[in-house]
Amino acid sequence: MAQIKPNNTYKINGVTVNEKIIPDGTRWKNSSKAAKAGFRAGALYKKQKKLTNNTGKPLWVTIHNTDDIKNVRDDGEQYTRATYNENMKSARVHFFVDDICAWQNLKAGTGKSKNDREGSAEAGWHAGDSSVTSGGNLTSLSIEIIMNDTKAHDRKARDNGARIAAWLLWKHGLPIDRLVTHTYWVNNSAGKTFSDVDRQCTNPIAGKKWCPAYIFGSSNQKKALRRWKKFKKLVQKYLDSEIAKAGE
Repeated sequence: MAQIKPNNTYKINGVTVNEKIIPDGTRWKNSSKAAKAGFRAGALYKKQKKLTNNTGKPLWVTIHNTDDIKNVRDDGEQYTRATYNENMKSARVHFFVDDICAWQNLKAGTGKSKNDREGSAEAGWHAGDSSVTSGGNLTSLSIEIIMNDTKAHDRKARDNGARIAAWLLWKHGLPIDRLVTHTYWVNNSAGKTFSDVDRQCTNPIAGKKWCPAYIFGSSNQKKALRRWKKFKKLVQKYLDSEIAKAGE
């Protein structure tokens, strides 16, 4: 199958981003695929609502992991193509990031094109908390970092994800503790909140999503916490660099 082409390409923090934003008004077409995702043909294909009480202002950046696709060079393109072909069920994320580039599927308020103006960041379906006003879907930008390949691949994908996350934090004026995991929102939905954000980001709940699993690198909470803090430190380094550049 032919690869899709982006509508716009830009760079943030050294990472090439291929913009392929799902157009407003897009609706489910395939009845069978829609039903598997809990929708009907004709329903909106994305939430089509701005983040944070329709202000378009992100309050968080959420990190996820998804699996590398074997024998595929540009995994983000394939995940984006699967999204456009109605093969990702209900999942709608802002960015897929791998070892070579990123693909953008939802508006993130980057200001990098007419399709993604500042203040236009839109809700996704990625945090498992439906339409809870204060939940991850309606308040955060989502980054799926594609891992579980070679060490070199995963190291580069992780680094690219950190760069994208840092730039988004900088762009939207968010501090490093507004960088959270999918597991943070799992805890939030379960009513398990902690004053320590990192503790909530890495608190396992039996039978619930443990994500980003490859960045955590372990099912052990203490080990996962150390790995998560290491990733945050990397993001902080790139965030500090963006802040310094802006001040020059």
